[in-house]
Amino acid sequence: MNTRTRTLPGWRFLLDRHDDPTPPPPSAPAPAADLAADPAGDPAGDPADRPLGPAGEKALEEWKKRAKEAEAAARTAAEKVREFEERDQTELEKAQAAAARATAEAEAARSELLRQRIVNETGLSADLAEFLPTGDEETVRAAAQKLAAATVAVKPGPRPDPSQGSGRPAPPPTDFRTASKDELRSELRKLGIRSQV
Repeated sequence: MNTRTRTLPGWRFLLDRHDDPTPPPPSAPAPAADLAADPAGDPAGDPADRPLGPAGEKALEEWKKRAKEAEAAARTAAEKVREFEERDQTELEKAQAAAARATAEAEAARSELLRQRIVNETGLSADLAEFLPTGDEETVRAAAQKLAAATVAVKPGPRPDPSQGSGRPAPPPTDFRTASKDELRSELRKLGIRSQV
């Protein structure tokens, strides 16, 4: 190993030595796909801040189309799995599974109906129904009353009409740099400060 050194009286310096025992790996160049996606050439910019452009819009529409196809395929696959499971079941097991599904759907519908009924009775807006819990009527009603009390306090009142009022302009604020000692003392007394002036 060729080590370059430089010596001064009483000192010896190693010019190729550094404190890190292992040098950092060379930085990998940015993939070509990333550079092509960024027409401005700014890799530090946030992609959400830039418009998509025609190619981006087309890609987004294609992604949405594929997502819908994937959801439909997942639904059909779930149906097929259920059919295969039911094929191997006896008639009693099929009836029990159907009854369990119907019970769960009925419970969800009952809970939603209860929440909507309580929202209507308490006068809450329909979009606040999602914040109510599921459960028995007393629990849902108590939560709806708390939510109604919280939203009533937030409702804004009427805006002030600037054309109404005394018609006199407000006095300008006191400039304490040019005020007299008496004005300064009176203002300090209003603030509860005893003056030494």
